[in-house]
Amino acid sequence: MVDPLDLFANTADGVVAVDAQGRIVLWNDAAERILGYSTREVLGKQCCEVLKGLDPSGNRFCYPGCNILTMVKHSEPVQNYDLEITTKAGRSIWVNVSIVVIPGSRKGLEVAVHLFRDVTYLHRLHELIREKEEFAPAPASDNGAAPELTKRERQILQLVAGGLRTGAIADKLCISPATVRNHVQNILAKLDAHSRLEAVALATKHHLV
Repeated sequence: MVDPLDLFANTADGVVAVDAQGRIVLWNDAAERILGYSTREVLGKQCCEVLKGLDPSGNRFCYPGCNILTMVKHSEPVQNYDLEITTKAGRSIWVNVSIVVIPGSRKGLEVAVHLFRDVTYLHRLHELIREKEEFAPAPASDNGAAPELTKRERQILQLVAGGLRTGAIADKLCISPATVRNHVQNILAKLDAHSRLEAVALATKHHLV
């Protein structure tokens, strides 16, 4: 008989599965790649000791008998949520987490499978947008008017906003990476931006994406 946990071992998302006591019983390769901890380092440990997650308000989210495990215990559905986690290397990242519950042979033996993916880019983008809206005055040259972008430039900017890199954009649009880079440089010049992230923030402010 196939162990249901084996179905999650090779997913592209990071996977950490915990038992009803909060102990880690599965840690896949993607989880190691995203967070830096190996299976040997975390297996059997309390999930909260490893993740030490904070919610978007900076409050402690991970603790023994956390709200997620309580909801699983009471068979309540868990909506996906964002969590700030510190990697083994000490880098702060944001992940979006979805929960899948594997029932046990009896109550109290459930396994909560946490599937997570890195969404740090989106959080940094939202922070930059807020900063721009709060502190940056509209350019005097255009009196706040939205810069004019071509249809292709808007298309590429939309893909950049979705987190795609040059190669992935080129593949999606069937153009060369060099052409993508040229379009990006034109976009940066038109928006007076110094990075792709800043360009997306400005484009969002002007409702271009």
